[in-house]
Amino acid sequence: MVVSNDNVTYSPQVSFPLAGFTNGASQTVYVKYLTDGSTGMKTENISHTTDGATAQLVPVSVAVFDP
Repeated sequence: MVVSNDNVTYSPQVSFPLAGFTNGASQTVYVKYLTDGSTGMKTENISHTTDGATAQLVPVSVAVFDP
C-alpha cells in the first residue's frame, strides 16, 4: 500500500504540514493498494502518528477483482 497527500505522488509514508490544519481544516489521505495478483477483500492499516501522541492504526479495506 502506498499513500499520498496530493493524489499524484505516492510513497510508503506521507506528511502533512501543521499549517494545513488551521481553523479545523481536514486533510485527505489517498491510498493505492499494490496488489499481489490475488483477488478478494484486502485490509491493511495506516499508522497515524503525531508528536506527543500515541500512534493510531486506521484500517483500510479494498475489494480486488479480476475484470
